[in-house]
Amino acid sequence: MKKIILSFLSLLLAASLSFSLSSCAVKIHAEELSAGYSRTAAETGEVNVTFREAYLSFAASLFRLSYGEDAEVFSPLSALYCLGMIANGAENETKRQVEETLGLPLDTLNKALYAYRASMFTSSECKVRIADSLWIDSDSGLTVKPSFLQTNADWYDAQVYSAPFDRKTVESINNWCKDQTDDMIEKILDEIPEDTFLYLINSLLFDAKWENKYEKSDIRSARFTNADGTENDAEMMCSEESVYLSCKNAIGFSRPYSGGKYAFVGVLPEDGTTIDAFLSSLDGAFLSSLLASAETTPVRVGIPEFSAESAETDLKEPLRAMGIRGLFDETRADFSAMVEDHGLEVYCDYIKQKVKIDVDRSGTKAAAITWGAMRKESAAVEEKSVILDRPFFYLILDTENGIPLFVGTVTELR
Repeated sequence: MKKIILSFLSLLLAASLSFSLSSCAVKIHAEELSAGYSRTAAETGEVNVTFREAYLSFAASLFRLSYGEDAEVFSPLSALYCLGMIANGAENETKRQVEETLGLPLDTLNKALYAYRASMFTSSECKVRIADSLWIDSDSGLTVKPSFLQTNADWYDAQVYSAPFDRKTVESINNWCKDQTDDMIEKILDEIPEDTFLYLINSLLFDAKWENKYEKSDIRSARFTNADGTENDAEMMCSEESVYLSCKNAIGFSRPYSGGKYAFVGVLPEDGTTIDAFLSSLDGAFLSSLLASAETTPVRVGIPEFSAESAETDLKEPLRAMGIRGLFDETRADFSAMVEDHGLEVYCDYIKQKVKIDVDRSGTKAAAITWGAMRKESAAVEEKSVILDRPFFYLILDTENGIPLFVGTVTELR
C-alpha cells in the first residue's frame, strides 16, 4: 500500500517565547485557515502538583534516554507540546500508551499545557514565547478532521495553514521557524518527502538577561576539565548567590534571570562521578528532590560561558523505551481522530529535536525544534561553593512552577 509521511515539527526557543505568528511579518506561501479554528473551549485548566510530577518524570526519562555526544541539551517542554498535539489524533490503544507513559489523561495534559502557557512570565528583559502551527498539504487528497484541528486550536492555539507541499511551502515553514526562533534556527527542511501530508510545529523561545548583571571584575580566567581529562581555558562568571541545592551525589545552585521567575540551575556531580554515571539514575524523583532541597544560604558560584547545539536527536527509540510504542507501529497505530478513513494506515515514522543555547555574561538564549514524520499506508552557616569547572548538569527553570524549560550538560568547553 502507498505510504505517506506526516511530520510533526516542534520548535523550541530559549530567548523569547511567542504565542502567535503574524503572517505579514514573514513570507508565507500558504492559505491561513486559523480564523476558522478560534478557541471555543471555556475551561482553562491548571498547573498542579500532579502535572508537575508527571512532567519532571517525562523530562528526566526522555533526556536520559536521548543523551549522547550530539545531544547534550534538550527541551522537554517543546517535546511535550509536540507530543500532546500528535496524541490528539490518536485513539484506543495508541492513545492509551501515551496517557499511561505520561501518567496523565490526554484531556488533563491539554488543559495543563494551556494553563502553563497562559501563566508564563515575560518582560522586555525576560522574553518567553511559545507558538504552534499546523501545515496541511492541500493536494494530498486526505482529509484532516476539523475536530482534530479544533482541539489543537483550543488547547495549543495552533495556527492552521494549507498549501500544496512544494518548494514554496518548504520556504514558508523555514521562514516561520526562523521568525519564531529569532533567527537562532534558520531552517528545518531542505525538502518535503513525497508522502508527507501534515506538519505540526511547536516553537519555544527564551531570551533573558541576568537579574544581577556581571561586572567586568566578575569575569575571571579559569580552567575547565573536560570529560576526557583534558583542559580548556574558560571565562568563568563569578558571583555570590543565595540558593544552594544538595542531594544524593550532587550539589548545585540557582541564579535568577531578570524578574526572578526563571533561573539557571547548575548541578555539579560529586567528585569522581562521571556525567554518564550521574545521568544513569536521573529520574523525576531526583529532579523533584533536587528542587525541593533549595536552602537560602550564601553560595559562591562560578559559571563558564558556553554555547551548545544538538544535531537532530531522534526521540523515536527513547519514547518507545518509555512505553509509547504503538505511535510508531505501522500496523497498530490508530490515528482515526486525526484523519478521515481513507482505507490507509497512519503511523508516526519519527520524532526529532534540534536545540541551541548560549549562556554568557549578558544572560541566556536558547532555541530548539522537535519534528516528526508520520507515514500512512493506502547546612552549615559557612559559605558554600559550587564552581562549575568540570562536567556539569544544568536546567533553565521556571522557578514558580518548578518546570524545566531546558535541560543539558556541559562535558567539554569548545
